[in-house]
Amino acid sequence: MEHKNLIAIDTHTHLEVSCRNPFDNYGEEYDRARITNEEIADAAAANSDIMIAFGSIDPHKGKMGGR
Repeated sequence: MEHKNLIAIDTHTHLEVSCRNPFDNYGEEYDRARITNEEIADAAAANSDIMIAFGSIDPHKGKMGGR
């Protein structure tokens, strides 16, 4: 497939806090099991026929987020 014929639309959200349910600490376990950008990039490289990688950057980290 030529890139000029590719159409990709990525629409998603990250819902982290409920407006209806009381707080629970589910996020603590998630933070300990995060997958690194490097691991995602390696998986995308190994499966480039079906996968495009998107890195995650925390905007609150400023310039360090991009490093």
